[in-house]
Amino acid sequence: MSLETFSVKLEDGTIHTLDGSPLPERAYALLVILPEPAGAHLGSDQSQDPFEAYVAALRAHPAPENMDDLSDADLNDLVHEARRAQ
Repeated sequence: MSLETFSVKLEDGTIHTLDGSPLPERAYALLVILPEPAGAHLGSDQSQDPFEAYVAALRAHPAPENMDDLSDADLNDLVHEARRAQ
């Protein structure tokens, strides 16, 4: 069994990928609803800033097609980079 993640937006009960890519047909999925971002009361444009920054980071550093291609050193670097970001 493989696990894939997609950045999506829920609009009027329909799920859309942020980059417009198609979702797999007849796949089982688990939808995780993220909490409203901090500052959501400031206005819809500002409340989307964290999500847009996340999408920009994904586009700048796309995930590998196959996680098995990552070396132990690559995984270690990713973990350290994520910890520094916090």
